[in-house]
Amino acid sequence: MSFFSKLYSVYRFTSPVEILTKVAKQFVLFLLFTIAFFPFYKKAIFSGSAIALYLSLLLLVILIFKSLLFFYIKKYRLITGNNFRNTVIIGYTREAIDLKNIFENRPDYGYHFKGFFSDKKENENIIGKSDVIKEFCLTEKIDEIYCSLNEISNDKLKDLILFTDQNKIELKFIPDTKAI
Repeated sequence: MSFFSKLYSVYRFTSPVEILTKVAKQFVLFLLFTIAFFPFYKKAIFSGSAIALYLSLLLLVILIFKSLLFFYIKKYRLITGNNFRNTVIIGYTREAIDLKNIFENRPDYGYHFKGFFSDKKENENIIGKSDVIKEFCLTEKIDEIYCSLNEISNDKLKDLILFTDQNKIELKFIPDTKAI
């Protein structure tokens, strides 16, 4: 049931409303399976009030536990500075700048933005060109690379995919509104 309701697919950017929705879905599924079980199991006595009490207590405990854990991890990340993901962005587009602003304005997500790389543009925000990104990722222990597809050639992209696979770095793509 947990697999199908995707209850445990909670990420850094998951909102509390999404968590409540997932708990509600799992609760309804569990309720249906519990009620459906009793007609096949003849030795148990079906008590609607006992099942309602059990499921209500179970829902309350799960909601309290999930909420406390969710908020604790966010506070832990902010207070201790641990559990952060180091990120870089390849490309200097409007979408990439918006993503950088999210990283900087939402510290509770747990991302440390290290800088931009671009072959097409140069300014004070860009650390370097795409040929130095491998060395930078290894020395700075980068966890995730976000790549704007219109800023990198296909050959460099294939090379980057191979590099990220070998070094267990996540590679994510920033959609370009024109290319969609």
